[in-house]
Amino acid sequence: MKRPALRPEQLWLVLMAGVLLAMLVGAAGYGITKYRWATDTLASVEPRHARLLGLHAAERQMAGIETQLKASLAHFAYPADGDSAQIGNAALQRVRDVATSRGMRVTSSQVMPAKEDGQFDRIGLMLAIEGEWPQFQALAQELATQTPVIFSDNLHLSAQQVGMQGQVQTMVARVSLFVLKARS
Repeated sequence: MKRPALRPEQLWLVLMAGVLLAMLVGAAGYGITKYRWATDTLASVEPRHARLLGLHAAERQMAGIETQLKASLAHFAYPADGDSAQIGNAALQRVRDVATSRGMRVTSSQVMPAKEDGQFDRIGLMLAIEGEWPQFQALAQELATQTPVIFSDNLHLSAQQVGMQGQVQTMVARVSLFVLKARS
């Protein structure tokens, strides 16, 4: 049997159905491609977003830690805005005052030029001090409590009046100390 020929209206309907089917397949393919792209983009952004959420949640804790770090830095070093020479002179005067309050005699003292040491400027202090052994012990204990910290670099002790019994031994110390100043 022969198939009847399609009339022009039927031909147009078949052609339109084919075009609509092709458009539907194209739209579905485009939609699947965009879905995959969006899924991949979200997967790559998700770890960063989670980190940002974690940082945002820990913002108060980080502010507290920053405050503690600043306080700790202030305990160990002078601030960056000060002049190195003035800081060195102030630290040297603190050491001299502590030594004289302990009954010791400072025979010489000098502030050394600042040297770069990592993120800090290292300001050296050189002193020659005379006194008795208990006074040196008290001086060391009190210098350990100073804020900002006065660090000890080198200490050379020598005794005067060796061999005289019944007399208190006088000691002479050449002391190298240093303080730190933060650099901006």
